[in-house]
Amino acid sequence: MKRNIILVLALTLLFATISYGDVGVMPIDVGISDEIELLINEEKIFFSDYAVEPYEKNGLKMLPLRAISENLGFEVRWNEIDKSIDLKKDTQNLQIYVGNDKCLLNSTITQELDIAPEIMKSRTFVPYTFFEEILETDIQIDNNKITINGYVDYVFDIEQDQSFSDIVVDVPTNYMENNFYEYEFEISASPVKNMGNAIRISGSNHSDDMFMGFYKKITGLEANETYIYKLSFDIGTNIPKGMGGIGGSPGSSVYVKAGIVPEAPLVEVDQLDHYRFSNLDKSNQSQSGVDLKVVTDMEKKSNDYSEDYEYKTIVRHFIATTNENGEAYIIVGTDSGFEGLTTVYYDNIKLSVKGATEYNKSVVQDVDYELMYVSLEIGDNLFISVPKATNFINVDKQNKLNLLIDEKVDEIVNKEKLESLRFSYNKKDNDLLSIVFNGSYSIEGGSFAFYEVLNVNTKDMEEIYTDEFIKQDEDSITALNTLFASSLDQKGLERTTINNGMKIFYEQGMYIITFLNKDSDNRETMILFNESEVSNYLNY
Repeated sequence: MKRNIILVLALTLLFATISYGDVGVMPIDVGISDEIELLINEEKIFFSDYAVEPYEKNGLKMLPLRAISENLGFEVRWNEIDKSIDLKKDTQNLQIYVGNDKCLLNSTITQELDIAPEIMKSRTFVPYTFFEEILETDIQIDNNKITINGYVDYVFDIEQDQSFSDIVVDVPTNYMENNFYEYEFEISASPVKNMGNAIRISGSNHSDDMFMGFYKKITGLEANETYIYKLSFDIGTNIPKGMGGIGGSPGSSVYVKAGIVPEAPLVEVDQLDHYRFSNLDKSNQSQSGVDLKVVTDMEKKSNDYSEDYEYKTIVRHFIATTNENGEAYIIVGTDSGFEGLTTVYYDNIKLSVKGATEYNKSVVQDVDYELMYVSLEIGDNLFISVPKATNFINVDKQNKLNLLIDEKVDEIVNKEKLESLRFSYNKKDNDLLSIVFNGSYSIEGGSFAFYEVLNVNTKDMEEIYTDEFIKQDEDSITALNTLFASSLDQKGLERTTINNGMKIFYEQGMYIITFLNKDSDNRETMILFNESEVSNYLNY
């Protein structure tokens, strides 16, 4: 393993009005720049009580000390008595004083700043040269765009680093006999051109379930400390979309799982003489466990239907605590429901680590959350199944999503006399969450089957309405309505155009529009489109 300086922070301008935080000092009077957008490690940072927009003074950009330093991995502490700020990371300690253009490195070395630190909107600001000259990061300024390249990530060079260990569970103890499971683990040439070596894992599932993967120890962290880990890696697969197979698809039924845990995975033999994890929870196949989360499957990302391998990049965040030695372990593998041979390559494995401060948790873009099934009694011994969001790193976002869900459930329950209700949900990589409620109301002479939809932009936890879901330019609306009319013709239904009274949602590679057709008085009509047909006309 080698540690490279590759963390990227990009700051472009976005306006925000934030208060309270570092200190209780009134802000100085300076001019604010235009809109500011903050990207840290290629992630958009939303301004909050922790992050206030940069400004310019004496020809130098002034940057928020806490927001950037915490993302560089420093612990930041404000001292009210002497108006100083302590920055600590590994063996590096700095003391910075508001109004003083000198700071102390490791309590002994004096460093000069071009401008003394000052307070703006209750936050400490320093000149950009502090990060460039004292923290020794690389800064580039292009008008209102500030890019900071600095600080330590872990990058695993598969060409040189052979310290990856394999792990196989949910198979009989004799799985290696007679090569029946065809299991192989090796470092070999990537099937993708000019990509060097990769981790290659291959095995044939004969036990209705098979997990095979690798793990890697991370060292050099603080003992018993909680961190946010950003794990990225490439998966090499040659499975086209929509393939069928025994027991399930070789693509969509082979689930890739990943996680960060404090101890090396341990395996035990159960009563069925199968290997099982003894110290971590991965759950089974399509379900995420406490420790390992489903991050993707083995289908190609592109629409290529050849047998050529291609890479798709996975980026996920995890929160975990190190062990007493300051160690943690990356675990990645496939959990297969397909009863056949799976061959997967892993490459370009990288890990960013930063402290799990409240600010750092607040800016993480969660994608590995889950919606739990919760039983709710609504009277007359009627129990319905409703969703509850969980497993968010950003708890504020989790609470906002649950509020949206509760409002939608209340709307459904109070609309008519409910007979039944259940839900399903699908997530997309573009921040779309589609929750679909389907059930029935009691009406005169029988029942009415209905669909209700809650689409959420998980970046800001705002509901997406039909007119926001669809691109509003004339070409997109015309093209989508043409496809819609063709589908109505095929069903022998009267033509109409898509409108806000209709509901649209995403489900497993399909976009579905539901609406009440005048020829049906007991259920809604559904029109289905393949994702490839309509994605160019939609915002999500």
